[in-house]
Amino acid sequence: MSDVDYSKIKTRQEFCDFASALRLSLRDDSENWENVNLDDFLKALEAWVSDMGDHERSQGKQEAVSLTWRDIARMFHSAAIYE
Repeated sequence: MSDVDYSKIKTRQEFCDFASALRLSLRDDSENWENVNLDDFLKALEAWVSDMGDHERSQGKQEAVSLTWRDIARMFHSAAIYE
């Protein structure tokens, strides 16, 4: 999972490349995933997005009003490992 990096994503294509890498990570490295089935993944995605504002504020950042491709990738990456 550590080789799947969302931090520099800016474009739709970069997000697609990230999604592909995330899928391959699940296939090849699922022991490092917390949420390997769709139901658990979507629950974690929902929980992480719900908690996202608190996370941003704890780091001294303002909560995002609109999302970037990187933000969306970050949500998916976090859902894979969020407990």
